[in-house]
Amino acid sequence: MIIAKVTGAVVSTIKDRRLSGYKLAIVQEYSPEKKKVRGEPFVAVDIFGSGLGSLVCVTTGSPAQLVLSSGEPVGTTLPQEKALPVDAAIVAIIDEIDFARC
Repeated sequence: MIIAKVTGAVVSTIKDRRLSGYKLAIVQEYSPEKKKVRGEPFVAVDIFGSGLGSLVCVTTGSPAQLVLSSGEPVGTTLPQEKALPVDAAIVAIIDEIDFARC
């Protein structure tokens, strides 16, 4: 997973029908130590409704599709009609990062 910061939103009225109802957020990898974003921004599906400036955990690649796959078991190969066309998904909104607890 990647720690990221929500830096914007994508509004799309025309998109793949399987993405209807999902919010799209612009996120950027975040360095908790330096307290700043780094790297290129990218789009992630946001199922939790995070807000601008929120710190979030993002999963990428095929695990992002599993998050949105309507309850299919982990490790299952999704049929094409159920696989969503996503590369990144927000899987948690971060309340606090505390390195002292590690």
